Amino acid sequence: MHFSPSMLWPHFIPQAICTSLWLISISKGRAYTDVLFDNVFHGKFPWEITVLNFLLLIQALGYLTYSAILINKQYPFQLKERIKNIILQPENLFSNNIQNEKNYRGKWLKHFIGLSISINLIAIILYMSFPEKEVSYIYVPVLYNFIYILIVYKSFRYSPIFMPADSSKIFRYSGSSLSKEQSHDCYLKVINLIREEKLYLQFELKLEDIANRLNLSTQYVSQAINQNENKNFFEFINSYRIEEAKKLLRERSDLTIEAIAYDSGFGSKAAFNRTFKKTTGQTPSEFIKTSLQFSSAIILLLFS
Repeated sequence: MHFSPSMLWPHFIPQAICTSLWLISISKGRAYTDVLFDNVFHGKFPWEITVLNFLLLIQALGYLTYSAILINKQYPFQLKERIKNIILQPENLFSNNIQNEKNYRGKWLKHFIGLSISINLIAIILYMSFPEKEVSYIYVPVLYNFIYILIVYKSFRYSPIFMPADSSKIFRYSGSSLSKEQSHDCYLKVINLIREEKLYLQFELKLEDIANRLNLSTQYVSQAINQNENKNFFEFINSYRIEEAKKLLRERSDLTIEAIAYDSGFGSKAAFNRTFKKTTGQTPSEFIKTSLQFSSAIILLLFS
């Protein structure tokens, strides 16, 4: 997702208003600010602070709602897929095994955003129903402490989110009915599909897309990739994208690095640079320089 400067500056409007009001208050002299602080201390909030508190809550609620929409796109609730998995593997319906780490992460994110939205909605209702002093110094602190305890509880409950990757792999698929041979066959189908149709060039490619094309469950596809490549889905797809990027970096000197990032399947230059560095140990610019030096050395050897 890309943002132009014209899309970013409106986000600073609330802070600009807050800063302007603060500067206006200071410009009125020490006597005014002393009275202002004394009134706030005794719970007599000026209308400016009340309006700002309300606007900031509305802004936070807007951000959280937009975040919820994005998370739901990334981790959609797929009733048909869940029913299919239950029919195929009914023994796992009440299992505590870690079947799909991505689903756990999606559930955790949805719960976290849901809690955050709830905080803001409750705070707005409290500010509209009770004196501002009581809300600011009693109800809101109690509410935040309660939510904090709830988040800690859910953090422990959803322990796969915080568990080291190597320990989770031990029993992630212990309840799966997919045998080692079936896992390998599924893996071969996946790589054949991806290589033949170059699906990795689609920057919005999802695990569900591969599973639907092969008429397999997402769990089976994820398990096959993990067991045969020792990578999650995104690491697996990005490995193909990096190889494509290497090829373009060597052969297409007319393209910018950003263009190559998009042409190789990445959704942004930042994601490309980060993944490229992690995979190769070099930045794209360093890779180009190394490739040129290597090519020059080969030419010298051939014609010397």
